[in-house]
Order: sequence, then C-alpha cells, then structure tokens
Amino acid sequence: MASYPGTPSTEATAYLIREKEKYGIDVRWAVNEKVAFEIVYGASLTGIRGFTSMKQVGLNVASDAVMTAAYLGTKGGLVLYVADDPGPISSQNEQDTRLFARHAHLPLLDPATPKEAYELTQKAFFISERWGLPVILRTTTRVAHAYQSIEIPETFIFPEKPAPEFSFNPEYVILPALAYKKKLELIEKLKKIQKEFTTFPYNRLEGDGKIGIITCGVSYTYVSEAVKNLDESKFTVFKVATPYPFPEELAQKFLAKVELVICIEELEPYLEEEILKVVAKTGFTGKIFGKFTGHVPVRGELNSRLVLEIIAEISGRELPFPNREKYSYELFSRPPQLCAGCPHRASFYALKRAFAGKKPIITGDIGCYTLGVMPPLRATHTCLAMGSGLGMAIGIKRAGVSNPVIAVIGDSTLLHAGLPAIVEAVNNKDEILIAVLDNETVAMTGMQERPQINLENMLQGMGLPTIMVEAMKINNNIRLIKEFRKNPGPKAVIFTGACRHLKSTQPPPTIDNEKCANCGQCVQNFGCPAIVQKERLQIDEELCNGCGACRDICPLGAIQ
Repeated sequence: MASYPGTPSTEATAYLIREKEKYGIDVRWAVNEKVAFEIVYGASLTGIRGFTSMKQVGLNVASDAVMTAAYLGTKGGLVLYVADDPGPISSQNEQDTRLFARHAHLPLLDPATPKEAYELTQKAFFISERWGLPVILRTTTRVAHAYQSIEIPETFIFPEKPAPEFSFNPEYVILPALAYKKKLELIEKLKKIQKEFTTFPYNRLEGDGKIGIITCGVSYTYVSEAVKNLDESKFTVFKVATPYPFPEELAQKFLAKVELVICIEELEPYLEEEILKVVAKTGFTGKIFGKFTGHVPVRGELNSRLVLEIIAEISGRELPFPNREKYSYELFSRPPQLCAGCPHRASFYALKRAFAGKKPIITGDIGCYTLGVMPPLRATHTCLAMGSGLGMAIGIKRAGVSNPVIAVIGDSTLLHAGLPAIVEAVNNKDEILIAVLDNETVAMTGMQERPQINLENMLQGMGLPTIMVEAMKINNNIRLIKEFRKNPGPKAVIFTGACRHLKSTQPPPTIDNEKCANCGQCVQNFGCPAIVQKERLQIDEELCNGCGACRDICPLGAIQ
C-alpha cells in the first residue's frame, strides 16, 4: 500500500501505518499520488493486492498512470480509495470522481456509510480480481470523517498473501496498436460488469410509492431520514452504490414503478444524467427534478434538513418540523490562521521586510502556508495547485513585470510537484527567488513524514544557488535575503524550522510595559495569535509555545 496524504482521505492510510505490523501490510507514504499508484500497480502485476488512497485533486496527479492501467489491466486486486470534498471544505475545487470513473472506464463503488465503506472495500477487491481492473472506492467528506460501530464476523479470514510472481507478458507494454485492441476489451468488460451490477445487493429499490428518488453515497442517508418524516409509503428510493457502470436494468425497473423522479446528489448531476439516458430509451413521461431544474444545489454539501425541504417542495407535502429560520442565529467568524509559533509566519515576515518598498509578487502553493494570504501578513498573491507557484512565478516574470517575483513552496510540496519547475528555472535562468518553507513534516494533513532528503544538497545539485536559514532568526534573515537577492538568475532560500506541533513548548516571553509603546508592530504586522491587545499587550500563555520570534520583531526590545 502506498498513498499521499490529502484531506479527507488521509485517515485510511494513517490507520494502516499504525497497524501494519498487526496485519502484515507493506505500507508507506509516497512522494505523490502518481508514484503511490505506480507502486501498488507494480505490486498488482506480481499478483499481490494493492491499495492506494488520495483526495479528489490527488487523482489528477495520478491520472496519467491510472488511465492507461485501465487498458493494461491488473493481476492482483487493486483498489483506489478517492475521497471527494463537497463544499469544498479543504480543497481547491469540487470535482466529482464519478465523472472520472466514466472517463477512465473504471468501476466505481460509492458507500453511503462507514459500514458500507468497510464492506465495499472487500467487494472492490473481488471485483478487481474477477475482471482484472483497478476499482475506485469513492467517498465524500461526511463518510470519510464519520465513525460507525462494525461487527466483524468471527469467521472472517484475512486473505492469505500469495507468493509474488511476475509474468513476462508483452501486453504489459502499452503501444498505440495495443491500446486500440485493449479499448474494445475494456468496453466489453464494462458491459458485463454493468449487467452484474443490476443484482449487486448494495444497489436496491426501497418502497412502492409513486414518487421516485434516485440517490447515492451519503445523500442516501439524508433521503432515508426525509422519507421517514414525510411518509415512506409515498416514495420509492433507488439507492445506487455503483454509479459506474450505471445499473441501467435496475433503473428501468425503477422508472416502471414511479410517476416522477427526484435526483438527490452532491457535486455534479451525474445520476441525473444517467437516469435521463434511461428515460430516453424507455419513453418514461414523468418529470425529472434535480440540478438541471434548479431544485438541488449545484455546489456545496447537502444535509438532512435541506434534502427534506427539497423533497417536500417537489412532492407537495408539508414539512413536519417548524421553519428553520425560527431558530437561526449567527456564529462568530473564525477565519483560519497560522498557529502561534509557526515558522512560516516568521518566514513570510522576513521576506516582506527584505523586499519592503519593492512590491514583490508572491506566488503561493498548497499547504499550511497558503494562510500567508490572511491579514495581517497578506504575503501570498496566487495559489492554484500543488507545485504551481513555481511555474506561475516563471510565467509572471517572463511576462515582463518589473516587480521581484517570489515563489513560496513547502518542503513536501516541493518534492511532490515542484522539481520540474526548478529544472525549468535553472535551464532558462529565470529571475525568481524560491522560498522553501521546511517544517520537517506534511503538517496540514496531520504530521505525516516527508521523504528524508537533504533539500539544500538536492537544489544545489540541480544548479540552483541556495542558502539555508533558521526561520525564527528574523532580523538575520532579512539581512541575508537582501544580500542574496542581488545574485542574477534563479535562487533559493530554505527556511528551516520544525512545525510547532513537533517541538516541545518553551517558557513564553514577557512584555516590558515600560518599554512597550503599543506601536502595534507585533499585532498589526506580525500577527501572532498569542499576542493579544487588551488595555496593554499581553502574551497568551495558553497559545504561546515560546518560539521567541516576537523578540526579533519588536523595534523597542520590549519583548524579552
């Protein structure tokens, strides 16, 4: 097993890393999702089962290999666990893996609960081994982050690991002529799988009412609750656990029972499109309600109350509970921010001071340090995708701007997706400064270990002039960066400093009120949340971890 951490998928691999000795599993964090998939795909070709987990945007990184693996097929069972993020809560976009499965011609299972996720993981391996294909197990945030008690049968036997054996098969080498042949084989397999999915026990029709509801994933749980509150006898629910290939024959039976259809799903109108295809074949004359008709939101998460209101409105039934507006109230805004003691705050502050008056353009990246965009730092001006800040910095500078351009990237993100752009910058002598924020871990997703590579040696070996500084020595770093930035061409500064959650807490500093002039430098420009403004400035000892960075930024030496 190999994975790259990404919320909300991280916990699956994190758990197995903790329990790997118990289960005898070879499991690791890989440098990125593409490498992770290729590791487990290689193992699959020896007959060993493989499992990889990633978030929905991580699937983009792996997609080059995944698309072709569908053509070549597998030997040992291979399951891709992909977690989508409606909202989005912790992602750049709301992409829907069901569409990717259709695009890649790979079977996809969509559990509604943690219990189903457990059961469908086993089914996914069996389907993979039966048909020689990778299988996607797709969840969304509310399933991925939920807990449920599960009884494991006493008769459950963990599958015995076979002896690995690689077959020297010329059809493991993809060439255009082979791809042409394999495409037809793949389509024929999917037709047979679609037939089997008609009787797949997790796809089912519930109820005998004339109002039809088609749903999948966590939305099924909201629908189940809603129909119980509105009168179950009026509804027929079509629960889809295999969005691709879509169980068309079961859908025909569903349409034969109902007079109208409500499509309840998050993200894209995938089920709505699939049921409309079946409608076109069957001549169903009832109305189809969903995202296309404006009844179901096209963005964000659903929830039980919202689904209840949608179904009640379309079915003409009264809501069983008082209006939600009666109980509405406003919560205090809690914008995200870098932790007290985070070395990234000190790094951003030093960069801004070193380039003061020059209006630097700072291209950001994916990680905790994306929060550099927040006030008072406001030290990130772009953020697109993993590793994109480097390429964007090159493009902005090549466009001819006179501003200095700084690309900020974390240690793990640099190894994940930043190295090709480093080669590009060195080869073309692009005039950018690369700031590598090395906090020794993949902090944003839960402190996963990053590859133990000497970043300074690696960058210098690539021909990139590089200096390494301690992030918390702010004044020293301002001086060094002012001098170092004069060098022509691309160059890198590595800011070192462990994530505050990896370090022991030191005694907090104190503020000398006789020296403090309430100038606001520590609050209005540095913005450490452990420094609070009351009648006088104070250090919140509960938040402060004693990093000492504030001592450097006080112009009067009042913090000691």
